[in-house]
Amino acid sequence: MPEPDAPRREVETWLNDWLDRHLPSEWIGLLYDQDTAIVSEFIDEYRSSVETLEVGYTALAEAVDLVNFVAKDSWPDHRSIQFLFIAENVKSFRSTQDRLMRGYYQDCGAITRSLYETFVRVLFMSLYPEDWSSAISHPTKSGQRKFNLTALLRDELGLDWDPIYRLLSEVSHSNIQSVRRKIIALSVPDDKVRRYGYRNEFDPVQVNIYLPLLDFVLWTHLRVIWDVILPPRADSLREASQILVGLDCILDRIQGSLYILSPSTRYKSSSLWSQATQDVDRLIEMMQMADKGHDWRILLR
Repeated sequence: MPEPDAPRREVETWLNDWLDRHLPSEWIGLLYDQDTAIVSEFIDEYRSSVETLEVGYTALAEAVDLVNFVAKDSWPDHRSIQFLFIAENVKSFRSTQDRLMRGYYQDCGAITRSLYETFVRVLFMSLYPEDWSSAISHPTKSGQRKFNLTALLRDELGLDWDPIYRLLSEVSHSNIQSVRRKIIALSVPDDKVRRYGYRNEFDPVQVNIYLPLLDFVLWTHLRVIWDVILPPRADSLREASQILVGLDCILDRIQGSLYILSPSTRYKSSSLWSQATQDVDRLIEMMQMADKGHDWRILLR
């Protein structure tokens, strides 16, 4: 290898020669083949979910685009920021689905956590419009309410969403969930040599954990656009129809996605998701009340 102070041309020559010796990488080629096989197995097992997510993702992207064509003169100060939060995170839904389909479950969870937090920040801004800026930065005014996800959901709104956030947080912080499973496995005697490192495989257990979470955050974002940001809907759609082609198809896609992505539709047997659906219905109503200047706290249980 060149000396640290070697001329740049010498370093570049060494780098090119070194890369030629090690590329193409057989390891990367094997991983690519592995990922492709996992995607194929995922689609075979969860084709309906893949298609539902793709249509739902399209519906969200189109719903966001609808907002671009509506009048914003009457928007409160925080509305533009809410819209930007959702618009800037649309791409992440596609990334999350890709990670899930390729078997990168922890990465899927980490991105989903960010999307979950986006929904809560948007919620905070509607409930506390005078403090909306603390959802994007530290409070700058004396007495300004500080955004705190757990305090808002659990302490102020009385929601039992801790299981959702706990799961998403564990995979977002150093893959604690996976490390914990390995620690438990170490307690079982085994004469075989344990090898740790990169390993990727199709895991239906993990898929069934993250699919509902991804459906949930996609549905909540679509609910906010459709029920909070777009209204008054008749006037909004009339304005958009003058510019967009195929509006009827777009509306059918949005309304159908709102139905099929609802956790109470997709996961009827789960008490967690059934309750979460009712909670979101109530949260959306709170946001609508707050936007009209009414006291949303009357809806607290």
